[in-house]
Amino acid sequence: MRIEWLKGSTVPIACPVCRSGAAKPAVLAVNSPWTGQRLTLAECPECGAHAFDDLTPPSATPASSDSALKFYAEQGAGIDVMLGPLFRIPRERVKRYLEIGCGFGFSLDFARWAFGWQTRGVDPSPLAKAGREELQLDIVPTYLTSETDVGGPFDLVFCSEVIEHVADPHEFLVAVCHQLAPDGTLALTTPNVALIKASAFSAPATQRAALLSALSPGHHLVLFGAAALEGLLRRHDFPHVKVWATPHTLHAVASRRPYPVPAEATVDRLLYRDYLATRARTTAIETPLGLGFAYRLFKEEVNANHPRAALAVFERLRAACTQLYGLDLTAPGHLRIEPDAPRDLESLARAYPFNLTGLLFFQGIVQLNHLNAPARARDYFEAAVRAGTIVRTVLRSTGADDGETEDLVEQGRSHARWASARVPLRFWARPR
Repeated sequence: MRIEWLKGSTVPIACPVCRSGAAKPAVLAVNSPWTGQRLTLAECPECGAHAFDDLTPPSATPASSDSALKFYAEQGAGIDVMLGPLFRIPRERVKRYLEIGCGFGFSLDFARWAFGWQTRGVDPSPLAKAGREELQLDIVPTYLTSETDVGGPFDLVFCSEVIEHVADPHEFLVAVCHQLAPDGTLALTTPNVALIKASAFSAPATQRAALLSALSPGHHLVLFGAAALEGLLRRHDFPHVKVWATPHTLHAVASRRPYPVPAEATVDRLLYRDYLATRARTTAIETPLGLGFAYRLFKEEVNANHPRAALAVFERLRAACTQLYGLDLTAPGHLRIEPDAPRDLESLARAYPFNLTGLLFFQGIVQLNHLNAPARARDYFEAAVRAGTIVRTVLRSTGADDGETEDLVEQGRSHARWASARVPLRFWARPR
């Protein structure tokens, strides 16, 4: 997507958050990768919210190809990030949990497995249909409106990355409140518009994946700052509102009664790892979902400094990659990643697992830190850079990107240099 940063022009739109009708300063213009329409993002000086000049939502739920679903299951879903807000909520306060816009349903699956909550999702997308079938989840395939009956009330209603997709946030919150018990809690996340404002003053390549994800022109309609989000929630009779900002995301918890919640949304990594281990054992690794669970477990074991457990999971992943793709992950220097790189998502899905970058990078970490094999570690890191570059090139051609892959490519480059510095020098005698 070509982003044009604007200065000095205005857009004649009403703010969908504070209803201010005055013309708004234009921030940027960008083409929607789905429709090709040129859209202008404007900032409301009154509340700080940003909105595109066309607030027409997509006419239908976007179709998801098998390749897109494969990417999400294997790599795209940041399950641990999704779970963070749930760990803010005292689990004893929740019996019935509703997630609006639940997508594949990983949060629902974890909540019923780890917390014992009764869970239900609302989402009409093909992604939700796939999750409903593969994880055996209770997901209602519809959009939520004030007239929708999904069996409320619920003790916790969670909307993760949803409110930025709706043209009228007030109408959406009215529908949400109809599902909430009187002493229940609303939790939500949404992109932090501060990321976009900061990007206007930094190098264009800086955090490009995160920037494109936050903008998503044609799908994201309204973007919030912390003050705008808090003000919106208070207008809907939530006297107790807390908003936390990270560089990329806003997290909010709102209730009508005092509800002590911690500022840190700390995921219990042991519980999360146990969940992944359970799912990796019970899901065929030859499927995208099984490969995704196993990869995330491998990553967790590496980050937890459990090299023996990590290598055991890697062996399963290695065998699956050989069977499914003909890849030999024991020879990273000879992987057939180039020069015949796939140029589209479908070809890429047939050639490689979408998490190949992470598989190679984290195996490089094991080689470097635990097996004292810097030369092999360097080969893994360099292969991770090649794989990640191909994955990002294909994703960007579709108007998407992946932040973790972007980060692993950068880390792969620096770790390859570090590993090279630790490779012992060998001297050979000159032939006489």
